[in-house]
Amino acid sequence: MPFTRVFLLLLLLLAVAGCFDNAPSLADARRGVCQTLDSLRESFHALHEIDPNSSVAQVRELRSTVDQWITSTRGINAVLQIAQISDLLTVYDLFSQAVDGLNSDARVGDAAASLQAAATAVDTALEQAYQAAQCNQ
Repeated sequence: MPFTRVFLLLLLLLAVAGCFDNAPSLADARRGVCQTLDSLRESFHALHEIDPNSSVAQVRELRSTVDQWITSTRGINAVLQIAQISDLLTVYDLFSQAVDGLNSDARVGDAAASLQAAATAVDTALEQAYQAAQCNQ
């Protein structure tokens, strides 16, 4: 899985940084964070297509793909401690809890609007995390 490779690469870069004079630079670590955030952004994009006719099973399947990148992001942020990434994780957890509260055997229905609002909040937090990690540079 690509997210696992990026996460392991970043952890390796951070571990090696403390051991050698020719250690990877902060720019290398930033690149790893940005790649993870880019992948998270790409996988989360599909959740914007939730509508009242979407099945809860479909939404949960889409979320499981995003969860893999969230796990990677959590691991990275455990090392880097970027406040905006912590905020992103908190907002995503709220989105995920909303999905967990849906009836498994049903369509999203009226919950679609609140899920879309939660997805927009995740997007905003993701953009702030992206900028805090200086991924635009």
